[in-house]
Amino acid sequence: MSVLTINAGSSSIRFAFYGPGSDSAKLEYGKIERIGEPGAAFEASTGKGKEAERIALDAGSFRSAVNSLVKWLESQPRFAEVSAVGHRVVHGMTHSQPARV
Repeated sequence: MSVLTINAGSSSIRFAFYGPGSDSAKLEYGKIERIGEPGAAFEASTGKGKEAERIALDAGSFRSAVNSLVKWLESQPRFAEVSAVGHRVVHGMTHSQPARV
């Protein structure tokens, strides 16, 4: 079992897989940067101590960036173990605490 976290910003998407338990460790992580700009890139580290792999990406829009991320996530063996997904919402209007969506 693992938890997938996603943090979408104005020009990037960051994600990470965490292991179960109160001392959950970051198992894999990555990001897509410069969405909608030249030089967009996908970067992922698939293990502790492994250097992140950086790949140029055609991410002219958030939709294309998300599609690329979902395709990559679905190809990862750990994705089948995900039991929960969390997403950070910065502009939550009246919300000031975590909420189930």
